[in-house]
Amino acid sequence: LRRSFIDCAVKGTVGILSTVLFAKAFAEEDNADFNITKVRIEAGLKKPLKFLHISDLHMAICDERDPKSLPKAHGRNKLMRNPQNLWKPIVQYAKKRNMPLLCTGDILDFGTQKGYEFWKESVAEDSYVFSSGNHEYFRWVNPAPEYNVKGVIEKTKACFKYDLEFSSHIVGGLNIISIDNANMNFTPRQYELYLKEVQRGLPIIILCHTPLYTQKFYE
Repeated sequence: LRRSFIDCAVKGTVGILSTVLFAKAFAEEDNADFNITKVRIEAGLKKPLKFLHISDLHMAICDERDPKSLPKAHGRNKLMRNPQNLWKPIVQYAKKRNMPLLCTGDILDFGTQKGYEFWKESVAEDSYVFSSGNHEYFRWVNPAPEYNVKGVIEKTKACFKYDLEFSSHIVGGLNIISIDNANMNFTPRQYELYLKEVQRGLPIIILCHTPLYTQKFYE
């Protein structure tokens, strides 16, 4: 199914955004200095569109409600050079330029109560389109991570107004499709929904966390 989906995606889309392409930024201060890679995609639209694409900030947002995760949060934030300082500058950069923000997963490093609150506050705006990464489904209980823990996936998905497994967002005649492939596979439901979107006849951009690859695709 994964290979069939990728073959179909290559024929039906004008672009695929994953962790390979993203706006890179590292900063220890609030006034983050961004190093943005500009990518032009010919989609055949009547008017050009601009988006800001980010991925893999790995913000470890945690407080005393998750005491077993606090030590790891401190260590991860130090290792990743305080990525939480980047979120507001990224949002401000996009808003100032009227650019929808496209996120392809691992914005948070693991699930916490404070992290769920962050999602509810941050994704309330319609200008965000998000696809989940594997770290959104982690819970870090010192000293090791637990993946796909009961309740973590449900709590994460409940923070969003749209279906994280598969959702379509039409912007300026472009169909932006968010697909959860954090487990490196696709479900029959996702495949069927994608085929329906292709029938709409609009140019498609796929957002997914795990880059799509087959030898045929590479060639």
